[in-house]
Amino acid sequence: MARWTAPNQRELFKGADPEVLRLFKWHLGEEVEHKSTVFNILRLVKGRKRIQILASMITVFLTAFFVLLSTSIMLTYQKRIFNPVAWFRLIKWGFSFAFEMIPTLVISTFPSFHPTDLVDPISARLWLEEIEYEEILLQQEMVEV
Repeated sequence: MARWTAPNQRELFKGADPEVLRLFKWHLGEEVEHKSTVFNILRLVKGRKRIQILASMITVFLTAFFVLLSTSIMLTYQKRIFNPVAWFRLIKWGFSFAFEMIPTLVISTFPSFHPTDLVDPISARLWLEEIEYEEILLQQEMVEV
């Protein structure tokens, strides 16, 4: 998700609630840092490829379901549920995300694959550094008060 978000962040983050955006950036940055964790655990499981493929399919389905559900709820709350522009953007981002994610999922089934082979988006490190900097400033403000 971070690899897709990085080049699209200007459009995705525009007008976002700062606290929600901060949490989202932190989560993406942490996911990039820990991208090998589940992979390394699955290496120890017999029949790993079948489990990995099944887990990937379930994850994709659940993610798509909850994104669609939460987006529908937000659009209803904002009274934009029937706004064609909102749905156009959702469909556009969905296809864009799928074209980033599906090849990565396919490559991840190759025997020689390891998550460290994937190039991390530069933005992921910057997101975490931005949050660390904000926390330092917040701590300094608390000490001054």
